[in-house]
Amino acid sequence: MADEKWLNAAETAKRMGLRVDQLSRYVRDGKLPEPSYRFGPKSPRWDVDELDASMGVTQVSRKRNVVMPSGLANAILARHQARRQKTAR
Repeated sequence: MADEKWLNAAETAKRMGLRVDQLSRYVRDGKLPEPSYRFGPKSPRWDVDELDASMGVTQVSRKRNVVMPSGLANAILARHQARRQKTAR
């Protein structure tokens, strides 16, 4: 990691429980903060503190494991459950 405060797209996706290709949609929809391009025009980075604030997280493990806010987690789980039910039919 270039700096523990900044996460690249893969690290951000893992932290949020998303796929990398979903990040731009979540940013566009206002569910994630805009990335910074301080490491170059092709290196978007997300500020850990901004991600945590957008999720309503006030305390995070120092290990930086996957952290989910209840609202986002519930939305993702509901979407996955709906897909599973649809494919099970």
